[in-house]
Amino acid sequence: MPSPTPLSRLELHRSRCCICCGNHQEEIDEAFVSWEFVGHIAEEYKINRRAIYRHAHATGLFEKRDQNIRRALGRIIHEADHVAITGDTVVRAIKILTHVNTHGEWVQPPTQISYSSATANAAAAAPVIQARKLPKRSDTTCKVKKRLKH
Repeated sequence: MPSPTPLSRLELHRSRCCICCGNHQEEIDEAFVSWEFVGHIAEEYKINRRAIYRHAHATGLFEKRDQNIRRALGRIIHEADHVAITGDTVVRAIKILTHVNTHGEWVQPPTQISYSSATANAAAAAPVIQARKLPKRSDTTCKVKKRLKH
């Protein structure tokens, strides 16, 4: 008779976890990934907070939740009228939100956008305007301040 194969860590977790063995695993997982407050999840489903965190670590929910960071930032922005959040907090959350894509990855938005509505033919037919050459300046902070004062 062959020896039984040992259970993987995930299988062992699932055999002992009150969340995996319960009827509400999908709802609990969704709430956790959606950045719901763990204390509220624990109250609603009458389970221990530590059990939620153990379950989240074992099943990889932290990685999924991290990819859903836009949801958490959106909640901060949405709750700005209801809690004591400063304007600076909201502005920073909005700024961060613009840097996180739908996969939870940090992206640097373009700093300069060039737009032209002219077609290639119209651009070729248009006369070329020569830019006036300005003398080169080596501006230091002190020189700029002096020019601004005058």
